[in-house]
Amino acid sequence: MVDPNALWHHSICTAIIAEYLGRKVPEHKGANFFTAGLIHDSGNIFLIEQFPELYRDVHSAALKNQIPVVEWKKKSLN
Repeated sequence: MVDPNALWHHSICTAIIAEYLGRKVPEHKGANFFTAGLIHDSGNIFLIEQFPELYRDVHSAALKNQIPVVEWKKKSLN
């Protein structure tokens, strides 16, 4: 369902972008934007490992409705 290499690539890219954007915010100097970007999807890894069928259903529904998975998760909670 999730390609580990694609997830790693996405996380690294997000970390690099977060670090770049973080440098534009001087009042947050010293904050570790790179690490935040790197681990931002770690909750999804937990969900995939612990609730694979539920995550698959949510992922499929989000694709079917053409909305991001995070938006479908929020919608499902309401």
